[in-house]
Amino acid sequence: MINSLIVFLLIVLLFISSLIFLVMIWARFWPRVVCTNFDLKTFDLCINGKTVCKPKVSYSYRYNEKLYESNRFKLFNGRVYASRADAQNFVGERKAYICPIKPSFSYICQDARVFWGFLFLSFACLLFAAILLFFGG
Repeated sequence: MINSLIVFLLIVLLFISSLIFLVMIWARFWPRVVCTNFDLKTFDLCINGKTVCKPKVSYSYRYNEKLYESNRFKLFNGRVYASRADAQNFVGERKAYICPIKPSFSYICQDARVFWGFLFLSFACLLFAAILLFFGG
């Protein structure tokens, strides 16, 4: 009984993490546009006694003859950086990925750790569910 519940929860988690991973893949193929009025600021945070830096951006862009403004840096909220220089160097090109369904939604970059983390989570859920199904008794 408990194995069935755990397998069910693993399958739900597998579905959700796989869906998020697929959305992140799809978002990598969104159209890109050049950002205007690009402003990058960094601010310090203290986490467990360690000072880290978090970037904050604001920018505008033109898509389908309309002007939009955004402040989304990462597709899913990203990480913090060890220093201001790391945070500022990470931005790279000043182009935004624009959602073709909702052009007011845009982002500058994806965090690779989040991208691969959801893939790993999907495989781990699948593996543990299979182990419980076949060897769980």
